[in-house]
Amino acid sequence: MKTEGGSTDAKRYAGERAAEEVEDGYVVGLGTGSTTAHAIRALGRAVETGLEIRGIPTSFQSRKLALEVGIPLTALDAIDGVDHAIAD
Repeated sequence: MKTEGGSTDAKRYAGERAAEEVEDGYVVGLGTGSTTAHAIRALGRAVETGLEIRGIPTSFQSRKLALEVGIPLTALDAIDGVDHAIAD
């Protein structure tokens, strides 16, 4: 078991810093692992304060955590709208 400090702090910092780069309207890939878990939690806090994003989880664990922290989810094959349509 790792103690607080060292690599645990570095992973938390990296995850939280990555989450700071996410802006409204982004669709974010939610990977797997301890650093990503910190990012998902940080994104959840940002969603609580008004950030509008959607996540695409890469694993059951990422999906579960994203749902727990309130991140709306979507899938890679989802269509979110049409920017331009041409009639035939």
